[in-house]
Amino acid sequence: MASSPRSAERVAAPLVIDAGPALALARINKLHLPRALFAEALLPHPVYAECLARPDRADAKAVADAVVQEWLARADVPGGNSPPTVAGLGAGEVAVIRLSLDRQAVALLDDKAARQAALHAGLRVLGVVGLLRLAKRHGLIRLLAADLDALVKSGYYLPPALIIDTLRAEGELRQAAEAGRSNRSV
Repeated sequence: MASSPRSAERVAAPLVIDAGPALALARINKLHLPRALFAEALLPHPVYAECLARPDRADAKAVADAVVQEWLARADVPGGNSPPTVAGLGAGEVAVIRLSLDRQAVALLDDKAARQAALHAGLRVLGVVGLLRLAKRHGLIRLLAADLDALVKSGYYLPPALIIDTLRAEGELRQAAEAGRSNRSV
């Protein structure tokens, strides 16, 4: 595991994680990042159940292991672990929003409708790419390009424009282009 930033560098708020981002981080061996960056890394019970819906998969096993290792903590949702439905959102996404509101937490969501609902509710929202950018700024990862590539190869959809904009913003787009040119000349 990469070293953790000093506790003073952690985001003081908890992070509440949805299933898609949790499984994506599991696929690229980065489930330690939420706990390294935030005061707490929480999985609402409905999200944990969704992550383990296919317990034979490596990503599901990694999520379960992250709970055992205390990188992630399971959490009850205020008002019960069976949140009411919200048009267009799954039970896990609703649970993330409700728990984030209750705990004054940052919500880790990648689904567009869920992100919009969370923002409308006044929450701070991050996606997987935003979390990886934060990890880079804290020195927990060196290059985003490798992790973004691994996410895409694992089947996690990232819009090409998001990848390009992120690499450009982090100063990695030029490095990737130069590496590609030097590989072609060999």
